[in-house]
Amino acid sequence: MIRKIKIKYIYMAFAILGVGAIAFLVQPRSLTVSIPSLATSPTTNSEVEPIKKAIVHIAGAIEHPGVYEVTPSIRVMEALKLAGGTLPDANLDGVNLAAKVKDGQRILVPVRKPDRVKPNKSKERVPSTYIEAQVPVPQGYPVAINSASKEALMTIPGIGTTVAQRILNTRAGHLFDSIEDLKKIKGISAKKLEKIRPFITL
Repeated sequence: MIRKIKIKYIYMAFAILGVGAIAFLVQPRSLTVSIPSLATSPTTNSEVEPIKKAIVHIAGAIEHPGVYEVTPSIRVMEALKLAGGTLPDANLDGVNLAAKVKDGQRILVPVRKPDRVKPNKSKERVPSTYIEAQVPVPQGYPVAINSASKEALMTIPGIGTTVAQRILNTRAGHLFDSIEDLKKIKGISAKKLEKIRPFITL
């Protein structure tokens, strides 16, 4: 009787151990996975390179022309300021001030050419009074056309026998009121009257 009880307890002990072993085997285990870090140390390729400089030659109508070391991204107008600015006679119409400078570039600021004064080719008419003042009148002149004889009228340069007689015929009816009345006589044009004007009077 006692032996049977011992055997029963032994079976029970083995059963408990077996259940424990099975429970241990089927129990989920935590797995540790090593995930590499995404953060990597900077390499030499990712290092910031030093800013390169551009060498430019600024010449022409500039305050301080010469060779300058500038940043390649600046504009031409900024480069000109570094050289002291332009001179008063600088012609900026031929310079692209908004362009970016390049290494080895020559920036030339031309000088504005002075305005040429065009000669006045128009012929100004010389007043008759000026002509009269320039023509020397010899002795015996001027001849009074309202009282001179035919011979005296013929001494006037350009007045011959025929024209002198026409002057006498015209004044016989009415004396001349002005020198301009001589243009009414055939043979005395306005141009001819200007030539003889210094030699005549009323």
